[in-house]
Amino acid sequence: MVAFLSYHYPHLVDPQFRPKFKALPPPLSGPGKGPAGSGALVDHSDLPNVPLYLTHSYVSALGNYTPAMASRGYHLFHGHHTPATCTEALEYLRPAAYEMVTGPKAKHSVLKVKISSDAVHLESEFFSGKSTSREEEDIIEFYRHSADSGNTESQVAMGVLLALGGIGGLEKDYQKAVEYFAMAGEEDDANGLAHLGWMYQHGLGVPNDNETAFALYEQAALLGSTFGMNALGECYYYGTGTETDLTSAKTWFEVAAEKNDPEAQLNLGRMAFSGIGTTKSYSKARSYFHQSALGGNLVALYNLAIMNSYGFGVKISCQQAASYFNKIIEKTISKENLIQAYQYYTMGYYDRALIHYEIAADQGDHLGQLNAAWMYEMDLGIHEINKNAGYVERNRTRYNLKKAFMYYMQAAEQGSPEAHVKIGDYYYYQKAPGATGTDSARAAAFYRAASTLRDPQATFNLGYMHHNGIGVPRDRHLAKRYYDMSLVQDPEGYLAVTLALNLLWVELYWEQIQMRGLLWGMSTDNTLIAVLVVILFVSIIVRWILERRG
Repeated sequence: MVAFLSYHYPHLVDPQFRPKFKALPPPLSGPGKGPAGSGALVDHSDLPNVPLYLTHSYVSALGNYTPAMASRGYHLFHGHHTPATCTEALEYLRPAAYEMVTGPKAKHSVLKVKISSDAVHLESEFFSGKSTSREEEDIIEFYRHSADSGNTESQVAMGVLLALGGIGGLEKDYQKAVEYFAMAGEEDDANGLAHLGWMYQHGLGVPNDNETAFALYEQAALLGSTFGMNALGECYYYGTGTETDLTSAKTWFEVAAEKNDPEAQLNLGRMAFSGIGTTKSYSKARSYFHQSALGGNLVALYNLAIMNSYGFGVKISCQQAASYFNKIIEKTISKENLIQAYQYYTMGYYDRALIHYEIAADQGDHLGQLNAAWMYEMDLGIHEINKNAGYVERNRTRYNLKKAFMYYMQAAEQGSPEAHVKIGDYYYYQKAPGATGTDSARAAAFYRAASTLRDPQATFNLGYMHHNGIGVPRDRHLAKRYYDMSLVQDPEGYLAVTLALNLLWVELYWEQIQMRGLLWGMSTDNTLIAVLVVILFVSIIVRWILERRG
């Protein structure tokens, strides 16, 4: 935390490296709590305290502090404030990722419920007027009502939500989760039986009973549950509740893997990698790990990173290994900060939300970078942070602009189309730090990069720029192509694209009229009136079409 503060809020850290906050700053209310008589002016136009940040980051990483290792690995990999070195980055990313897939915080949940505040893009939510936290509560209420009405799928979902806890304000309750799983199991619901077996195996809400767990897994597997099939295979593999039988284990793993179960694919990869219960094959192991990783399994992703790091059945690739490790960190360490940040954001504690988003951003999470950038753009949080520290501000607007631009650049660096569009806007509207005028050519370059990532806004912007010859050669045919592509990428942009295309056609027809001399002799005013009449006519037609579609 000291390393983080020294970089992002250097005025909150004294020369002896002692943070002025022992914990996060308090919420918005209350007087400033900085050191008595500080009242110092903080010139936000200054660059962050990079040397101090690097010192703290390095020392924290040496102490095996996982978030610090993740952060240092990310910055070393991308060369932020230090020469880029993939090999050294791996020395920090590898142990950080390992801790996340094997340590006490590793979570091996068997069901992925699609309710998650770690995936909120604040800007999109702000303009859509929708609240993810409200949606979570509504979805949970729907599941609860449906489960109590006898729907077995909802009963299983409620059981998982109660077993996990923390989603939509729902508290963890193992006994209640067992009740829901049992209700579904009584109706021969395969997933309900499998989850009930998992609770018995781990002694959650019921006494530990491996024999009962094995029987429930077997029943669930025969009813078609892939979770039950994989769990049954693991029982045979480890001798849990039954005798060890590697042949039966492999058989059940294969049946579940054919149905795209990530855990079963991971287990087959382990067997192929080690040669236990099957022929040793790095190529097969890699294939299974890849399939499992596509299904969201982080252990499989870690194994792929290790294979790329050391060349097991594949050419050594530091870049690919680092990419895999970074993905694990995004899904674990950063995810916790994103969830915490969004909770603070919905409560109106923007200072705390900003700090958590920046921590996630500092570990290389692109969504943390996007949200931190947007909060700086909207001037949310930084004023409260400085106020609570007892500091007087100046040049906050310029500082916010620099920080937002920095985070958008970092997110763009990782392939975020939204960030590319934002950076393009900064150059187009002369907002980029140090810009002395419009840099349309550079804006077009960022829009083009986002367009290749299928961002409809970027594609439309390219059409507009080619339409008007801004930063790129004027080319109406190319403009039409981009407008059409934008509509394919996002049909909801129909009105804007239709108006742009109609204007394009009006201009083309007008040029043809002028070339043929059909309006020869008309005054400038009459010419303008003629053009406006055509545009008005087209607009009426477009409106008529839209009303008929509605």
